[in-house]
Amino acid sequence: MVFAQLADAFSFCTSPDVRHVRTTADPPMAPEESLKMLKGGNRRFVDGRPLGARTKDAARRQLVDQGQAPHTAIIGCADSRAPLETIFDAMPGDLFVLRNAGNTCTHAEGSMVGSLEFATGKLGSRLILVLGHTNCGAIAGATKTYLEAKVPQKAGSALQGLLQDLGAVAEQAVQEAGPGASADEVTARAVKVNVYHTMSFLLRFSESIRSAVREGTVQIQGGIYNLETGSVDFLGALPTQTELLDSTMAIPPSMVEAGEARGKHGVRTGADSAVPKDVALKMLKAGNERFAAGAPTATQTSGPMRKVNVFSSMNFLLKYSEPIRELVRKGDLDIQGGIYHLETGRVEFLGRSPQQAELLAAEGTLPPSMALGTVRTTSDGPMAPQAALKLLKVGNERFVVGAPKAGKVHSSMRETLATGQAPHTALVGCADSRVPLETVFDALPGDLFVLRNAGNTCTHAEGSVLGSLEFCTGPLKTRLIFVLGHTSCGAIKGATSTFLSGQKTKVPQALDALLQGLGSVVSDAQKELGKKATEEQVAAHAVKLNVFHTMNFMLKYSEPIRQKVRSGELEIQGGVYDLQTGRVEFLGASPSQAKLVAAEGAVAPSLKSKMQGA
Repeated sequence: MVFAQLADAFSFCTSPDVRHVRTTADPPMAPEESLKMLKGGNRRFVDGRPLGARTKDAARRQLVDQGQAPHTAIIGCADSRAPLETIFDAMPGDLFVLRNAGNTCTHAEGSMVGSLEFATGKLGSRLILVLGHTNCGAIAGATKTYLEAKVPQKAGSALQGLLQDLGAVAEQAVQEAGPGASADEVTARAVKVNVYHTMSFLLRFSESIRSAVREGTVQIQGGIYNLETGSVDFLGALPTQTELLDSTMAIPPSMVEAGEARGKHGVRTGADSAVPKDVALKMLKAGNERFAAGAPTATQTSGPMRKVNVFSSMNFLLKYSEPIRELVRKGDLDIQGGIYHLETGRVEFLGRSPQQAELLAAEGTLPPSMALGTVRTTSDGPMAPQAALKLLKVGNERFVVGAPKAGKVHSSMRETLATGQAPHTALVGCADSRVPLETVFDALPGDLFVLRNAGNTCTHAEGSVLGSLEFCTGPLKTRLIFVLGHTSCGAIKGATSTFLSGQKTKVPQALDALLQGLGSVVSDAQKELGKKATEEQVAAHAVKLNVFHTMNFMLKYSEPIRQKVRSGELEIQGGVYDLQTGRVEFLGASPSQAKLVAAEGAVAPSLKSKMQGA
């Protein structure tokens, strides 16, 4: 047993790289090629044969230096049991990921559509995949509300707006299921209806996406992830796509209600050319096959890697192998290092790691779910905010040193997760393809309820992001919200450039609204740094301010969240992920939290415009 554990520990340091990261040197990929990759990865996941479990420093540096060029943009559910990069076994830089409760779009000028216009326009993604999943809590809640003819609770809340939008999906599912269908049958049908509903929304209310699909430069496809089997059922294009493309573009409900006050409308890097839609789709399918088979290649990076630091490797063994730690502690084993000099043939003996005593004295920390080989479900009680924060910090440390524990998801875990979720943290992050959130925190499915859009921001008090957070901190009883920005954020850079140049943007309407929203953050960053600050300095500072801005938005405009923070039941904390080092800088609570919690809730700008237009 001990020898097996020792071999497993050493394998972390010696596992071969199996997939390079996409860079500007790679040609565009057709959607069909992307789809093939996803299917292959899904097969490995189902079979329990994951191939990749880590990223390397060189890959992160490539992403920082050259920027991102994801081949696919995905709209998925925030459900903690459906980690998208893992499902599709994708490399950092492959996928531009957007997530909210119910994988839906509620506002044509909101963050989800704006983020997709950014991905398909600025980043060159040629495939959009809308991915639902079985046993979706948001869909189940909306369906139950509809079937029981209930009025959603807490009028005016963001969660109410989300459930109302999904209510239309439930109504259509009831009609399609026919009389006599059970609630479970209606809910299962509603998952598919909702995927098509989101695809239809994009074709109806985003002119830039609509035009790209009409021209054949972008494809929109759908799929459903099965929580129990790990497989993705690829649905293809929307059945009514041709009809929608031939029709006149509609005005979305949110814009009609807002009136005049609504405003104007290897890793893949920024130097990569656009990926053909059929190639991107093929990658998605093959990657999902790897995930479902438990054989991801995503985190095994290849290419020129940084020279291994001897002490770092020694420290790795002392940190992450309990059998080795125990043997060294007893004096039965010694770990020493050396460097062989090719020129002289001599070995420079370095001795023990300078940190050995410190590492042996420390206790190795793992999330309870990983230590027990289980996943979090509804049978687990709510986790205290500080305990959840500790898991995030320790998980990020494992990711940085290349010692992930969450790579394999066994079939028994998937079966357990199908019974329900109990995520310890709700995570609001950027859709940037270089920031795979579950990977960054080395989290298992079931740990994190993930929301993602361009710029990790909130734009509507009645929108999907805030509604999803109210769902997570309410029915799911999650007690920590964590807002994560990242260095070299493309959305922040774009907003900074637009603001400092003083020029109006010539971008699609939803993207314009997103950049304008970030403009206020850039303005604050410039004021704090002074007029002599460079554009790069302003953008870097704006990343941190934007994290606080999103945290403050929640405290200002969500009464349920503000009340929970006031009572101590919930904490909101922030952080910034460094693309180059892989480390997360934990920022703590917003400096304005005490003031905002003590004040009365404000009326969000998006709601004001509705009242003015009424």
